[in-house]
Amino acid sequence: MTVASKSRRTGGPRTTHGKELASKNSLKLGVYARQAILPFESQQEFDELKQLFIQDFRPHGVTELSLVHELTVLAWKKLRLEKIENNFLHGLLQAVEIPEEFYAAGFPKRDQIDWLLRDLSILTSEFISKHRMELELAKSIRKPEVLVEFLETAREKHFEFYERLKETIRNPPRKEGDGIQYIVIHNGLPGYREDAKEVTVPAVDKILSSVIEQSEAVLYIAEHLEKLMQLKKLIRDRRLKNFMETSGVARPYQELSRSFFKVLAELRKQQEWRYQKGLIEVAAEAPTLPASKPRKK
Repeated sequence: MTVASKSRRTGGPRTTHGKELASKNSLKLGVYARQAILPFESQQEFDELKQLFIQDFRPHGVTELSLVHELTVLAWKKLRLEKIENNFLHGLLQAVEIPEEFYAAGFPKRDQIDWLLRDLSILTSEFISKHRMELELAKSIRKPEVLVEFLETAREKHFEFYERLKETIRNPPRKEGDGIQYIVIHNGLPGYREDAKEVTVPAVDKILSSVIEQSEAVLYIAEHLEKLMQLKKLIRDRRLKNFMETSGVARPYQELSRSFFKVLAELRKQQEWRYQKGLIEVAAEAPTLPASKPRKK
């Protein structure tokens, strides 16, 4: 078997058509394409977009291929900007509303409701019913002597409320500069002497007042839930309006569009020049017909 000479094995394509195809592959798969792609983006999607431009413009030569590549990069950056904007807006509009947004939208500010406005989804019918029951209980046992009698059977009859009351006693609400006195009772609540049988009135009043305030806040929000749902839509509209006014996304997008159409115009000018040049070359190379001989008379 004969071995081909070195001159026949190397050197790349020799025909004009072969060189054009080689230059196209270089632009499509080479360093320019890789520079346009970020680590989290798809090289395949970029190549598919570029192939669509190639099919549309059918570029010839390195100059036109370079312009087509530049069009692809600009279009890719516009798509990237649109994705970033859409993802940001989706997150912005889906974010849970904060109390300040409800107040800015016109909802009356009131004590003990901030924790509810941060998550209105907890206001289920079961949650509302539980707080309605606890409100009635808290109001009915506010006197010390009634509370002592209630706690004798509360563990069995009103377990959830009993546990909540214990937790409130264990971690009493405090305001700056306002201490609170623990309830002391014989039921064996955590941290109390088993032989103690007295209940301090100030402690009962403060702890039950806290329970009552929370339950009243739940019922207040439940009563105005429909209005709050309407305000949620207004808050999202305000977020969108504020984003459009302050984000500055429109300017880079417009600059990309201007650059895109500038390159597009340059590509069309290049192709028009090539077309005109082709016509001139064809006309210059057109064979001349031999002059006809005169007929003999």
